[in-house]
Amino acid sequence: MDAWEFAEPVDILAKLPSNFRENVDSKKWTERKEALETLLNLLAENPKLDPSIDYRDMVKLLKNILHKDANINVAALAAKSLTQMARGLRQKFGIFTNDVAGVIVEKFKEKKKVLSDELVLCIDAVFESSNLDSLSETIQSALAKPNPQIKAQTSQFLYRIFYKFSPANVPNKNIKFFAPTLVKLLSESDPEVRDASSAALGAMMRLVHEKNMATLVGDVASDKIKWAKIIEYKEKAEQDYVEWLASQPKTASLEPGSSTNGTDLGSEASVEVDGSQPKEVDPWEFLEPADIMKELSKSFFEDVQSKKWQERKDSLEALLGLLIANPRLCTNGQYSEVIATLKGVIKNDANINVASVAVKCIANLATGLRRAFQPYTTSLTPIILEKFKEKKPVLKDPLVECIDAIYMTTHFENLNEHIAAALANKNPSVKIQTCLFLYRVFKNLRPTTTPKKQVKILTPVIVKLTVDPDPEVREAAFTALGAIMKAVGKSAATPLLGEVAQDKLKMAKIEEFHDKAMSEANPNAVTPLQLEQAAKEQDNSQKEPAGQPKNVAKSAQNGTTSKPFSKPPQGIKPAPPKKAPAPNLAKEENGHALEKKPTSYSAIIKTQSTISKLATPAPYVPMPAAAHKLKTTGPTPSRPMTAPYSERSKSQTMMSRVAVSNAVVSSGYGKPQNGPTRPVTSQQRPSTGIVQKAPQVVPRVVNSRLGVTSANRANSESTLNSIGQPRPAQPGSCQAPRPPPTSGNPSSLLPKPMPTTGSRLPILFRKN
Repeated sequence: MDAWEFAEPVDILAKLPSNFRENVDSKKWTERKEALETLLNLLAENPKLDPSIDYRDMVKLLKNILHKDANINVAALAAKSLTQMARGLRQKFGIFTNDVAGVIVEKFKEKKKVLSDELVLCIDAVFESSNLDSLSETIQSALAKPNPQIKAQTSQFLYRIFYKFSPANVPNKNIKFFAPTLVKLLSESDPEVRDASSAALGAMMRLVHEKNMATLVGDVASDKIKWAKIIEYKEKAEQDYVEWLASQPKTASLEPGSSTNGTDLGSEASVEVDGSQPKEVDPWEFLEPADIMKELSKSFFEDVQSKKWQERKDSLEALLGLLIANPRLCTNGQYSEVIATLKGVIKNDANINVASVAVKCIANLATGLRRAFQPYTTSLTPIILEKFKEKKPVLKDPLVECIDAIYMTTHFENLNEHIAAALANKNPSVKIQTCLFLYRVFKNLRPTTTPKKQVKILTPVIVKLTVDPDPEVREAAFTALGAIMKAVGKSAATPLLGEVAQDKLKMAKIEEFHDKAMSEANPNAVTPLQLEQAAKEQDNSQKEPAGQPKNVAKSAQNGTTSKPFSKPPQGIKPAPPKKAPAPNLAKEENGHALEKKPTSYSAIIKTQSTISKLATPAPYVPMPAAAHKLKTTGPTPSRPMTAPYSERSKSQTMMSRVAVSNAVVSSGYGKPQNGPTRPVTSQQRPSTGIVQKAPQVVPRVVNSRLGVTSANRANSESTLNSIGQPRPAQPGSCQAPRPPPTSGNPSSLLPKPMPTTGSRLPILFRKN
């Protein structure tokens, strides 16, 4: 049990004597020593410091004493005091680690044990309050110092760091960062530096194993003396780790990765409890990425399209050789064209040997790019699964490796649709290999990492294959169902099996493969993408109850009710609400139904602005008959009416009235003739120029030299006298009946005569 957890935090600054600062700054080293001893006694009596107190001035004072004081005894007391403060504050001391560690490694040049031993304890305490990432730059710069004592002590510090790491929590990034520098120190002239660097590399080898360490050290692995020295320190690090682990307090709260510096206190005990094995070190992490596109032959794309299958195969084998020689590929390379070419070869090449090499290239690209290969998975998966119809091992075996490599680069949900289609394929070989692929996937999954949504989709499809006429298909289906049962558990898998769960023979077969999957399971084969996906699904399932909006779920928890939709944030314009579709017929006006046209928002705004610009509308005046005989120059384009009739037709009718009035006055018909007033019939309406449908305004020039006959004059007179009479709506017309004027003579509605100027009449507006 850790006694520090139960200790009371104390403010030691308040207990210091009033003359502490004067004594520390004294010119007499004995007075400085006595002052630091007083501080050290307070720190020893109070192992836990109050984290709410500001210790910046005190840490700065002790750091300056350690760095500048010429008396080695005073400097040693300052190092002891910093050690006690780091242990008393623990994580709260992390803000001072870089500054303090820089001074400590600089003082490593002191060889006297009275100070060097205290410096070792001090830097270890500083590291426990921080992590290796924050100290990596300081350590790297210390390893490059010219003083051999600094390099030797820093290498020993790395040894003490790495032998405390658990195999379940390997700092791959830090090992890869320090290894090249330590390899250079193996060739130093100072034997202590060489021995210390060998010790650090040995502690790293304990974590990453000999094979990966050989990749990191390069030519050193071929030097038997140096390699034997590293292996010797590896064995020593294993013993030191066991002893150190036994000396640490075992608490229930300690879990792998729980400590701030990553040394995993108590992780061995947790590994033994849950029965899982330490995570295997991935060699790919320690490889240097390579861009093979620079080394690819310039004639590669031409050779792949050759008519001779041997030339196509040779070009693909050259690419495969580059991929095997460079297991880790640079993610910045341009591989799209190469992958598209390989995909075409797999899909279309009739030669099975050429297609086999292309499949191997795809598999190596997937393992070399890993997550960067994910954009290509959805297009390649259906082609690979379709190719499983080939039974020859020369192509079938590479296809199995290829689909497994593709799965390791992406989320399972991205492949789910293609897998379901392959299970429904007519070819038995495709169904068999797809089921076996699912067995290899699900046998390595646990309930926490299994994509439950995809399991619910695929299980009913696999269940149908248990009654397939082909016995190999039925056997493969039982294999896949056994792996799914292992992944989700028997109790969760039984409801998904449906009627199969009642068949004892089939259930016995499924449980047989369930036991087989349990024995072959390798949890370390689960990719980080699968873990990320499972965690995402678990978070989404816990955020809110199913079938309820977010604010409804919250209000249900609080016992209140609220609207399911909240007001949008400021600065964001809310979308206009959707209107119900308008009926074909609008409301009746004067007893006649009007036809409703589709309306757009922009058309309504445009129409309203047009109406607002018009002055007091002129009264209705019919167009002279002479104007109807004028011919237009060129066809008139038709446009669909966008504004509603109730607004658009009124505005355009007003504009037409004004134009017709000017035309009548200019042609000599400014005064109406006396005569009987009679209603206008439907046969006469076309000659009046009244717009029957939604009119379009089209400018037209009237030739003033055209004459006006007596018949046209009479027709115009009768039309003028008919003003004010109600008109029934015509079939198929959107023109509304016009109500009669309230009072006055219809002829008085005409504007005053205007003198004609020039040889042309004003512009008329006619209907389309």
